[in-house]
Amino acid sequence: MESGLASKHRVITLDLPGHGGSQDAVDPQRTYTLPGYADAVCEVLEALSIKRAALAGWSLGGHVALEVASRWAGVAAIALTGTPPARPGMEGLMEAFQPHPAFGLLSQAHLDDEQIAFVARAMASEPYVADFQAAIRRTDGQARQILFASLAAGLATDELDFVENSDVPIAIIDGEAEPFSSASFLENVHFKSLWGGHPARIAQAGHAPFLESSRAYNAHLAAFLREVEAKQRRLAA
Repeated sequence: MESGLASKHRVITLDLPGHGGSQDAVDPQRTYTLPGYADAVCEVLEALSIKRAALAGWSLGGHVALEVASRWAGVAAIALTGTPPARPGMEGLMEAFQPHPAFGLLSQAHLDDEQIAFVARAMASEPYVADFQAAIRRTDGQARQILFASLAAGLATDELDFVENSDVPIAIIDGEAEPFSSASFLENVHFKSLWGGHPARIAQAGHAPFLESSRAYNAHLAAFLREVEAKQRRLAA
């Protein structure tokens, strides 16, 4: 929002229900799922009269972006960070992610201070850990619990099928030290429209490269958007 990207593009961000400045869900079982979050994003796009947009999603947000793309025809491109496209169900998640001790905590409704600090350090490096701790404390605990239960039950689109068969341009922009997404899994996904032909890796960055190495991250994202726009201009000519 504070980079040159915002001077060239209309940048819209939102807090998902149960997160940040948004209210907790009125109907948690419906809302705290990938389809529920996607519905919330689509409602925002509709309220703002957005007809066409590129989606940039980080971690959970990337999975939400893929869910939105499966139901909203206005998706022009998707940039994913810390988000390996997975098949529905727990088996699909285990294939796409590498084991990490924080995963068990991410599905718990209640976390103590020590657990919150551990998850925050897995998410980002200093000086961002304190901000992540505050964000985790604010998050409705039901959101974690219900989301993982819904994922295990397979209540989501087949993300792997989508990226292997969709013409929507997709960029993978990850930190080299990404702790959750499996790099070997990503390298073997047969993306139909992967920007650059392979995932982009940012040195000296982990799960949150947009913070830890923001200049490099924004450069990748800007280059991706330029290529998407150029292609659209060629098609319209």
